[in-house]
Amino acid sequence: MRTFVREPAGAAQDQAKKKSFIADNYTWRGHKIPMRDGKHLYTIVYSPKDQTQTYPILMTRTPYGVHPYEEDKHRATIGPNKNFAPEGYIFVYQDVRGRYMSEGIYENMRPQLQKPGGPDDIDESTDTFDSIDCSSRISEQ
Repeated sequence: MRTFVREPAGAAQDQAKKKSFIADNYTWRGHKIPMRDGKHLYTIVYSPKDQTQTYPILMTRTPYGVHPYEEDKHRATIGPNKNFAPEGYIFVYQDVRGRYMSEGIYENMRPQLQKPGGPDDIDESTDTFDSIDCSSRISEQ
């Protein structure tokens, strides 16, 4: 027995409006951000087109993919919920190490290093640090 869930009337139209708002007000840029060990993590940055002010950054790192990867397509929503995009943030989405378009080997629950030493000593915290450092420079361009 199958159960079908019907979308509320106008749901498709609301999705189109949201995508249109994002395309009209945000610039999409894809980047391969270098990590300290030479690997690159694929990152998509949505920056407000209005460059007359500075904006805070919200970052999401995920093993589940930061779709869509095509420059001419945009997410239906950006941010934790629909209210964030109109407020003006820089939204950064990143595929974690070894997943989708990021280089390296994926290790679920990679142990945190007690004391990172050399450039090959990496964990989630070093990847996040390197990503934030690079993302802040990218968003200033």
